[in-house]
Amino acid sequence: MDDYIEALERQLVGQYMRHHNATTGFLVLVLQTKGRPWTNPSTGSKIGFDDVLAILSAKALELEGQDRSRYLRVIGIDATAPDDFRKLGKQTKAPSVRNTPRRPRAPKAKSPEKVRAPEAKAQPLKKI
Repeated sequence: MDDYIEALERQLVGQYMRHHNATTGFLVLVLQTKGRPWTNPSTGSKIGFDDVLAILSAKALELEGQDRSRYLRVIGIDATAPDDFRKLGKQTKAPSVRNTPRRPRAPKAKSPEKVRAPEAKAQPLKKI
């Protein structure tokens, strides 16, 4: 966790945004291992990816407040393998369309007679 805070303060703000025209910076974290724990630097407790993003986002806002010309954001990307939908589907299976009783159909309403509009005749173009 300390490495991420250092990357935000020293690498992003201290190096990449050193130029006076550099006003926007993004720290992008990619989660590649599902359930990976981190240690909260202030409490010492184990935290998850969402908590890491929240701590770093708060730090980014703090750094942004020191220089209002800066725009800092922390972005998290969860690149872990998605849960297998086949396994999840068996736990909460929706009723099959074939096994669902059919609803009775409402009787069809008679459609009104179709009235045909008179065709308009094309007018020849007049030379001016």
